[in-house]
Amino acid sequence: MPKKILAVVRTRLCYATRRGDLQEMREILDYAQARGLTDSEYGFPRKVYAPPQIKFKFFAKTRRNPVHVAAYHGNIRALELLE
Repeated sequence: MPKKILAVVRTRLCYATRRGDLQEMREILDYAQARGLTDSEYGFPRKVYAPPQIKFKFFAKTRRNPVHVAAYHGNIRALELLE
């Protein structure tokens, strides 16, 4: 179940960041913390947005990263929130 919740949190955070919706971003981050996704087992967001690794001579798929989205759109407040 936590993997499914983590997938929903990642998706919602990415879309909220793209829209620049700071209130929803705060709510999503608070929800993730309340559900224990920031614990060492799941490591949200550091483990979730880890850099791609080489496996079997192929790169893993890159993951959408809200920090990159916020930087692309020039949203400084979102970057501060995601810090």
